[in-house]
Amino acid sequence: MHYIILIAILLLLTVVLLTKEKEKENFFWGKILILFSTFLLSLEIGFVRIPLGIIIAFILVIKFSKYNRSLKHLTLLFSLVGFMLIQFVPSTELNDVLYSKEIYNQMDRFETIEYVKIFSNDAVIQEKIKKYDEDSTDIMFKTYMLMENDISIKDKDWLLYDSHDELNFYWQSQTTESEKIRTSETSSRSYGIAWEDYIRDNNTGEEYIGVFKRENDEIYVKLCN
Repeated sequence: MHYIILIAILLLLTVVLLTKEKEKENFFWGKILILFSTFLLSLEIGFVRIPLGIIIAFILVIKFSKYNRSLKHLTLLFSLVGFMLIQFVPSTELNDVLYSKEIYNQMDRFETIEYVKIFSNDAVIQEKIKKYDEDSTDIMFKTYMLMENDISIKDKDWLLYDSHDELNFYWQSQTTESEKIRTSETSSRSYGIAWEDYIRDNNTGEEYIGVFKRENDEIYVKLCN
């Protein structure tokens, strides 16, 4: 979400500059935009990254600029804020924010949380849990949980019909979000795009939740706790 914050910084700079008294200068706003963009040029020395573009622009403003120097220095200060943001603040995608909210919602349902795992679409675990079925979240989550507990899996039929009795586990899967596809002018069909799978070990009382999403026609595990 860096780009959103950078746009907000640029808009704030624009508002501030609009309130300031300015000397008449050709291409003033174009120069401001260029000065603000100087945070993009940097130099890495060892483990330190230097805002080279801002430093060069600051020197050029001092030596060659005749008008609105203070406003240009202010612009470079805003540019420095943008540089610090990119270098030292981890980027967070909008999906990550949504998943974080979902994680907290899941955590509120349990008295004790041992762990929460979040998975990307290209995580190694995605292929492993699809070994027996790539369309059934029930089978995928069972596969995941049994792998996590080092329990041998016999085959797909065993996962479907016998595993819960033999292991004394309770299994449940439900669709939490769906979309409708129109199949004709008068009818439509719903299909799932998000699921929640639940497992309870009746021997220990431990409970597990898995959240699955369909993205680009493939199903992925997103988080487990």
